[in-house]
Amino acid sequence: MINKLKRHLNGIKSGGFHYFIGVLKELWPHRFLGTGRVVLVAKESFNIETPAEGEYRARLATLDDLDILGDFGRVFDRKRCEYQLKRGDACVIIFKGDKPVMMGWGATGKLFCRSNAAILDTGNNGYYVYGGYTIREERKRGLANLGEMTLVRYYASQDRNIIYVLIDPKNTASITMHKNHGFETLGYSRFFWVFGILICTYKYWPETSVKMRIFLKRPPDGYDWV
Repeated sequence: MINKLKRHLNGIKSGGFHYFIGVLKELWPHRFLGTGRVVLVAKESFNIETPAEGEYRARLATLDDLDILGDFGRVFDRKRCEYQLKRGDACVIIFKGDKPVMMGWGATGKLFCRSNAAILDTGNNGYYVYGGYTIREERKRGLANLGEMTLVRYYASQDRNIIYVLIDPKNTASITMHKNHGFETLGYSRFFWVFGILICTYKYWPETSVKMRIFLKRPPDGYDWV
């Protein structure tokens, strides 16, 4: 016990506040305390190589596809998918034969991104891509590219040409991929929550006048959950 206490004290001296939060996260359940970071990247217009259409086919989902979307329950459950489709979010499903193997989502407007606690306003000419998931045996085959290009074409038909993506900075593969395709880093957000209070700080965010937001259980009025 004494050695563990000494180790934590030394860690706090070297790591400061972030080490202290890390120790509390180990001691308290995730629903009581958590922290994270996110990077916002964006690009105007987008075109990347996709798999051959003969093996895979992509289409936009409708409410008739809720049972299919339920197969990706580890991302969103059926009720959540129904809410998102009725709100107007776009969902792309990719099939290999008759089997769904990938899904991804797009949304517009004033959004609160619950998975990474960031607020984003896509404006009149942008959209936010989120919730992508590919089944394990079909990963690293370019399906994420096919999904994103399907959404790109859909939103381009609405004169929306700026794509926004939020990435965990630990996901270096995703950051590298988007950078190689010309995405620019627009800002950084750090967040943590404690007993239902969520605190978000922003650096170089598009809405530059706001540096911090504090929520109690839910985001401000006028912002939708995604």
